This record gives sequence, structure tokens and C-alpha cells, in this order.
Amino acid sequence: MRHNDKITCILEGRERRDKKSLCKAINEFQQRFQRPEMRREFDLSDPLALRKDLPARQSDNDIRNTVSGMQRFMGEDLNFLERKKFQEEQNREWSLQQQREWEDARAQHRSAEDLCLKTRLQFDETAKHLQNLESATRKAVCAAVKEFNKSQATESLERKIREKKQEQEDNLAEISNLLRGDLLSENPQQAASSFGPHRVVPDRWKGMTQQQLEQIRLVQKQQVQEKLVRAPLPFSRSPQT
Repeated sequence: MRHNDKITCILEGRERRDKKSLCKAINEFQQRFQRPEMRREFDLSDPLALRKDLPARQSDNDIRNTVSGMQRFMGEDLNFLERKKFQEEQNREWSLQQQREWEDARAQHRSAEDLCLKTRLQFDETAKHLQNLESATRKAVCAAVKEFNKSQATESLERKIREKKQEQEDNLAEISNLLRGDLLSENPQQAASSFGPHRVVPDRWKGMTQQQLEQIRLVQKQQVQEKLVRAPLPFSRSPQT
């Protein structure tokens, strides 16, 4: 009886060890090959699914961010904080640069105004000097023109006096020449022709000379006398009658 009990105890102990080993092997197998996350439907009941899931976008150039997904809008990029900080720094630099440019522009404007004022004063001085020079030149020109006109008037008066005197002398000489010349003195010698003493120039002939007229009258008297000598008496008869 004791022997059977001992065998029974041994068998029960062996059975318990076998069960324990089997349970341990099953647990090890389940731990290695049948973990919950290795099941196909584990993602449906995973309590850490939201933590393990990928974000809507991993970068601004994520290929999953399509237009219809509406995952990216203006001003919602992942580098928003860095971009905002950079923009603030850039705005600060722009503001400082704008202030420097404004100060430089004001300085240049003041310098330009000073230069413009100096240039205007210089132009005024130059214009005043040129005006005085022009006035002096105009006075000198007027005096020179007046003196020239006076000399021209004097010279013109003297020339007119000389011309009038010369004209009077020429007129007197012409009158004297006409009075002493052959035209008014009726000098018949001016009609003498170079072709002979018996020929005259028609446009210069002043008529016969007194000697020629006396010669003609003498010839006419001789012709009359000859005619009277040759002509018979009106009542004379021949000896036969």
C-alpha cells in the first residue's frame, strides 16, 4: 500500500513537473511567437496605436501630403518657429537698415540743400558780376556807337560838302566847256570829214560857213550874168525881116 502511494506520489510529482514544463514551454512559445503585437488584428485593438501611428506629415515635402489631403497650409509649415524667429530677426535687420538709410538720406538731403544754397549764391554772384559787366560793356558800346555815329555824321557832312563843291565845279566846268566848245559856238570845223575837204559828218554839220555862202552867192551872180548875156533881146528882129 505504501509502495503504491509512493509510486502515485512520484507519478503525480512527475505529472506536475511535466505540466509545469509544458506551461512554461507554452508561455515561452507565446512570448516568442505569439505576442499580441504579432497578431494580424492587433492594430485594431492596440492601446498605443495613436502613439505608434505616424503623424499626418513627417516633413513639408512628404509625398503623402496630397492636395486633397489638406495637410499643409500657408504658415503651418513644420519650421514655423524657426521661420518666425528668422523673420523677426530679418524684420529687425530691415528696420535697422531702413533707419540707417533714412539717416543717410536725411544727411544727403541736408548736404544737397547746403550745396544748392552755395551754388545758388555763387550763381547770384556770377549773375550780378555778369550784369555789371554787361552794363559796363553796353555803356562802352553805346559810347563807341555814339562816337562812331558822330564821326560818320561829320564825315558824311564833309563828304556831302565836298561832293556838292565838286558838283558845282563840274557844272561850272561843263558850262564853260559848252560855252567854249564847238556845240554851242557853231564851229563848222567839227563837221570836217577825214575822207576829204569836200565831205562833212552829217550829225556834226552846223551849216555852211560865211565864206562858202559868199562863194555860192558869187557863183550865183556869175550864173545870172552869164544867163543875161546869153539870152536874146525880147523885141529884136533878124536882118532879113
